[in-house]
Amino acid sequence: MKKTVAYKVLSHVLKVILFVLLCGLIYWQIDSKSSEYNLIEAFQSSFSWRQFPFLLAAILLMPVNIFLESTKWKMFVNQFQEDFDIVDALKSMLCGSFFGFVSPNRVGEFLGRLKRMPAESRSRSLTAGYWGGIAQFIVTFSIGIYMGGRTIMIVAERPTLDKYTIPFALLVICTASLVYFNLKWVLTKVSNISFLRKLTEKYPIEYTVPRSKLLLILLVTLFRYLVYVSQYVYLLYFFGIDLPFEVLFASVSTMLVIHTMFPSVPFVDLGVKGNVLVLILSRHSNNELGVVLAVFAIWVINIIIPALVGYYFFIIGKKEASRML
Repeated sequence: MKKTVAYKVLSHVLKVILFVLLCGLIYWQIDSKSSEYNLIEAFQSSFSWRQFPFLLAAILLMPVNIFLESTKWKMFVNQFQEDFDIVDALKSMLCGSFFGFVSPNRVGEFLGRLKRMPAESRSRSLTAGYWGGIAQFIVTFSIGIYMGGRTIMIVAERPTLDKYTIPFALLVICTASLVYFNLKWVLTKVSNISFLRKLTEKYPIEYTVPRSKLLLILLVTLFRYLVYVSQYVYLLYFFGIDLPFEVLFASVSTMLVIHTMFPSVPFVDLGVKGNVLVLILSRHSNNELGVVLAVFAIWVINIIIPALVGYYFFIIGKKEASRML
């Protein structure tokens, strides 16, 4: 009885701490940018009904983005938990969005997803998350490296860089694909390395995913990436960055691969993306404020809103678990 009371008290305290942390991080992100720009006034001055369809398109693509990521998660989990439906996947993914937001470099995202999973499936769910991460790596790095090379080629006026970027992008795709489509075999080889043996034994892949399904998951990941980059492009258009679609697409892809390669924390994540994209687009546009507003808007649409909804599902998940006890 005492343990039950202590557990409930600790659970409520944790909920309050996480909620305060979530609100604090949102406030600090906004405050850090408001010290440089008056975001509300800047948004009002930039707002145009003629450009409003671009903002609407970016907002409407948010549920598409969430649905595609949830679909990918469901496809993996269904290999070992057949009754895991798309609603379960949505709740799990949104809960992961919340924990990812309050952790450095979003490392808590997969742990957040596990909160909505049965205890007996969590080990396999963790490996599913890493497997899905490899799919995301293939898409982000292959497109980002190629687009980054083209961006540098334009800025540095070195057209011969194409000779290097295409082979390098292909090398990344081939290497990552070898791991992705043969993950169990790769882990078997990795387990021969002494300092990695314990890790592979602790989190073995106890299920198989047909290669046809892995290919379909990769296509879903690619489609989600195109949706995500398109959201950025539409918001850049909305805030007055009037450049060809291919220039903005290449610039955003470059920013994403640069951002992925370096660790980040919630306190500075927004500023890092904004500064990198401003630097990339500086040769084409001097509308620094428009770029910053676009990055801020995508942060609200794709990060803040899912994190708030994810916090709700985290709370509901706790209540559901307590009713089952």
